[in-house]
Amino acid sequence: TADTAFVSAYGSGPDAAVKALAIESSGKLLVTGVFSNFAGQPARKIVRLLATGARDTVSPVNVDPVVSEIYWIDSVAALPDGKILIGGQLWQNYDGAVDGFRAGLVRLHANGNRDTTFDVGAGSTFNDRSTLTPVATFAIQPDGKVLVGGQFNLWNGVAAPGMVRLNPNGSVDGGFSAPAFDHIPQTIIYQPSGAVVVGGFFASPAAYLTRLTPSGAVDPTWNPGGAPGAPVYTINQDPAGALFVGGNFFSYAGASSQPLVRVAGGGGDAYDLWMSSRFSAAQISGGQAAPAADADGDGAINLLEMAVGTSPTSAASRPLGNAVTTVSSGAQNHLQIEFSKGPDAAGLWIGAQFSDALQAWSPASPTPGSNATYTVIEDSATRLVVRDNTPVSASAKRFGRIVVKRPQ
Repeated sequence: TADTAFVSAYGSGPDAAVKALAIESSGKLLVTGVFSNFAGQPARKIVRLLATGARDTVSPVNVDPVVSEIYWIDSVAALPDGKILIGGQLWQNYDGAVDGFRAGLVRLHANGNRDTTFDVGAGSTFNDRSTLTPVATFAIQPDGKVLVGGQFNLWNGVAAPGMVRLNPNGSVDGGFSAPAFDHIPQTIIYQPSGAVVVGGFFASPAAYLTRLTPSGAVDPTWNPGGAPGAPVYTINQDPAGALFVGGNFFSYAGASSQPLVRVAGGGGDAYDLWMSSRFSAAQISGGQAAPAADADGDGAINLLEMAVGTSPTSAASRPLGNAVTTVSSGAQNHLQIEFSKGPDAAGLWIGAQFSDALQAWSPASPTPGSNATYTVIEDSATRLVVRDNTPVSASAKRFGRIVVKRPQ
């Protein structure tokens, strides 16, 4: 039921829609939207409320007059240092230094003064620097970078069709290149793996919902089990990795659904879930959790540590080698490899390669199961045993190795 004491405390409240909320570390509530008055007093689309619901008149948010126009605020974040990030249809006074209006996004000090250490340049525009367009959403990464989505195709004069990533100082991060969204990205979440899930009104690069890699490319490994039949307005993820998707759709993956669905595992693969439970957000954003990284310096990459069940962050937990033997088959000797699997190996592709000179390996890209190069003798939950189909002899040497891959 509604807390009537809270409602009573803020009186008549906003005179127009509320669009976004953020809770500060103090427990106070930032309220943003389309309103121009709150409880009968002027408010430039943002107010701070006490935990009781009453407007904070001792420490109000009085937006800096340099932010000359605010039509609405779609997104707000209360930052750990007390600053406030807001995005929407807003801009600052024209500044010849940036040949623009610093549109779409601004960072404020707790009292509402503009934080000049965060500068977006011309900011969010369409086709030219004078057509100012709104920021619809943003998400803040653990490293302080900001993922921004909205109705723009330029950011500070640089091509950015719908999405951009900014450095902590507001400059464009050149290490992130999003695909061309043909309509507005409405919601963004940053996953512990470093991947970015985006929902919105777009039909391309995917229908209403997609996931990007940390560099901005469409993630080809992501499988959310289909697509919603209409726009996505909001996304969230629980600690177990499940993804909640809400919007104006009444079908998902071609079947009738409610406009709220849960995607188990967040549509990610087994490595995503394994990684998020073993690395901190800082380690993930710093690249230590990448499949080919060796976070603990023990000589085994993270993907191998997952396959064998050892800790990727403790050098004392180092994978043991494979058991390699020769076995007799049809009066000939063949190389055989036995590989012990860990409890998470089921989410990986594990195969083998063989060679006669340690240069060309076959098959070039192994997939699970027997093939022309080798025969699978056992592939159980705990062990993979493969036998080379080419005989070995004193004059015909053979070499073998295990290959671990994410499913493709």
